Amino acid sequence: MARSKTIKLKIADKEVTIHAPTVGVIVEASENNAGEVKQGISVAARCCNMTESEIKALDISDFNAIQAVITGFLGNAAGA
Repeated sequence: MARSKTIKLKIADKEVTIHAPTVGVIVEASENNAGEVKQGISVAARCCNMTESEIKALDISDFNAIQAVITGFLGNAAGA
């Protein structure tokens, strides 16, 4: 069963459903993007069913909220 969480982005004023990243999403992001920020954008886009351009257009606080959820998914997986 896929894990997901819906949050309200405060600045963009919209709800976004974030899906836990798969191993494939993490691998593809690391192979296709040189820096950590670009990898984060790639993973966020895939997990939120958004384009990288849409993620890049977000206010940093909204991006950080998405990243916090994704990090939580990864932390939950490590503790399982």
